[in-house]
Amino acid sequence: MIFICIEVQNNKTKMDDRDRQQFEHQINSTLTQGIGLVETETARIQATDAADEAERRLDDVIENCIAMYGTKLREVQQVIKNKRPTNISSPTHTEDLNHWQQFSNIAAVGIQRTQTIFNQVLEKIREIVSNVLDWIRDGMAWGLELIQDAFNAVRNFIP
Repeated sequence: MIFICIEVQNNKTKMDDRDRQQFEHQINSTLTQGIGLVETETARIQATDAADEAERRLDDVIENCIAMYGTKLREVQQVIKNKRPTNISSPTHTEDLNHWQQFSNIAAVGIQRTQTIFNQVLEKIREIVSNVLDWIRDGMAWGLELIQDAFNAVRNFIP
């Protein structure tokens, strides 16, 4: 998805494709989980006619998603920091540190791109929630299939 790995000469990889895949999986899973939480809460409020209560509940779920995502990004950042070479007596310390710095810089760009995608997904979720709240306020009937299709479209937006 977002993270770019660096190729290290002579097949000496400290931070390799496994790291990238692990980070991508964790971030994508967290984002998908958040979408699922909002979708589930949206389905639960279908029977309500109290738009203010529905809005509060959906806002709470969205805030929870934002917090989960922020926590996951901080965890990934910490893992990257923890991979910094610390053995200064190693004969390859300078080389290892240079590779880590390259990886860290590239990962920072990946994290920024991830944040951009998260913000775009969050915007789409807020549009869905806004539509649902408008339907509740207008007393319109709406079906779960319509909501499921909308959330599936959001999931498809995730690279």
